[in-house]
Amino acid sequence: MFALVATGLLAASALSTATAAVADATPTPTPSATQAAAAPTVPSAAAVNECGKLTLTFNNPTRFAYTFDYRVDDQRPKHPPVVDATIKEGPLAGQKFGPRYNLVKIDGVGTKTVTLPFKPNSGYHKVEWRLAEGPEQKQFLPWASATVQTSCKAVTVAPEFKQPRCSDKAAHIVIGNTPGVRYSYGFKALNAGDNVVKAGSKGYVTARATSPAVKLRGKTTWPIAFDQAPSAYTCS
Repeated sequence: MFALVATGLLAASALSTATAAVADATPTPTPSATQAAAAPTVPSAAAVNECGKLTLTFNNPTRFAYTFDYRVDDQRPKHPPVVDATIKEGPLAGQKFGPRYNLVKIDGVGTKTVTLPFKPNSGYHKVEWRLAEGPEQKQFLPWASATVQTSCKAVTVAPEFKQPRCSDKAAHIVIGNTPGVRYSYGFKALNAGDNVVKAGSKGYVTARATSPAVKLRGKTTWPIAFDQAPSAYTCS
C-alpha cells in the first residue's frame, strides 16, 4: 500500500520553544536511544543523548523520498497532515496521518543529522521523532522519544601516561571514557583510549566540560614531561 508523498521543510534549528541554545562544537557523544529498522535496506532513525543536547540521525537507504518528523516538548504543529486519511498497513496501521512538526526530507539514499541544543539549567526536555511520510507504509516508524537533561555533573578521571621504551619508542596518553568530559594535550584533542604523542614533549593534559550544561568535579589539569625516545644503542 502506498501513501501520498509530500515535500517537507527541514527545521533543524528553529524550534517553537524558547529552550534552544548554542550547540557544543566538539561533543563526545554517548548513545542513549536508538530506533532502527531490522535491516539496513529500510529507513531508520537514531538518537545520541548528551547533557544539554540531542542529536538525531535520519537515514534513508532507499531510492525513494521519505520525510521524517520530530517535535520538542509541547511544540504546536507547523504543517497539516500530508493527507486526510488513515494509514492502512505497517506499524502505524489504523492511525491517522496526523499533523506534522519539523520535517526532514531525504530524497533517496542519504542521511541527515539534526542537532537540538537546550539552554543550561532549563530542566528536562522531551524530543520525539517518527517516520509517517513516504511511498511504503510498511517502512513507517512510530514515535520514539528521549528526555534530555540540562544540568549534569561529571567527575574527571586522571589520564595514564606511558613513557617511551625500547619496545615502543612513542609516548602515550590513555584517557578513560568519561561522559560529559573531553580532554586535550596542548592543542591536541584526546580520544577515549590510547593516544600517541611525541616523545620528549611536555605540557598539560586538560579536562573540560562537553557543554555548558555539564559541571565538572575533580582535578582538571595534569602536567607531564615525556622522556626522549631511547636510542638504538641504549636498546641494544
